[in-house]
Amino acid sequence: MGLILFFYNYEKDMQSFYEDKELEINVDGKKKLSDQKLLFMKKIIRAAQYSNYEINKDRSVLKTISLAFNKSSFLSKYQIIKIEKIIKKYDIKKEYNHSDTSEVALIIDELMLKVQLVPVRLALAQSIIESAWGESRFAKEGNAYFGIHCYEEGCGMKFGKESEKAYVKTYANMQSSVIDYMSFLNTKKGPYNFRKARNLYYSSNEKNINLLAQSLDSYSEIGGEYQKIIDSLFKDYIP
Repeated sequence: MGLILFFYNYEKDMQSFYEDKELEINVDGKKKLSDQKLLFMKKIIRAAQYSNYEINKDRSVLKTISLAFNKSSFLSKYQIIKIEKIIKKYDIKKEYNHSDTSEVALIIDELMLKVQLVPVRLALAQSIIESAWGESRFAKEGNAYFGIHCYEEGCGMKFGKESEKAYVKTYANMQSSVIDYMSFLNTKKGPYNFRKARNLYYSSNEKNINLLAQSLDSYSEIGGEYQKIIDSLFKDYIP
């Protein structure tokens, strides 16, 4: 048994979502965790599930449009409005001709690669590393659980040399941090290899999360050591 990842009443306010149903985590065979770390895991898991729920709504719309387009080679005005909204949300800059079937097909393919769930176990592992189990200064003071950088004054908390305009992006709450983390993986240029690997991950019968994690080589400056830490988290703590 692994994580129990099924919840109901997603449309409730977030406070109700967090409090509504007890999250069960089967950690048999894993190293013992403190109550504080176990609680951190539960909060991140819930936040990741909710973020994935929102992504899945976009993906469902996209799949419906894709199926209809494959049959008719045509986009209705309603479908154009819907797909344009998703294009903007997932930061695709290229323009395309709505009546050109090849261009529409390429845009849909690109969106299908971007509009996809982020495995909860992977999100959990990265949050543990990047926030030191929620105990880092950036997590405590800025709800920054994934170490995402920004480069404009006021966008986050300063780190590094004073002469460098580099910040760790801050958020109003944990949920906002998780949403932005998933948006980062789904839209930015750096994680492109992750998105390709994720496509293979979800199409494979054997879901090798360790192999998928290897595609995050650009996420951290510590390179191969980052992968080793993720592997150890899966082995010792994350079901």
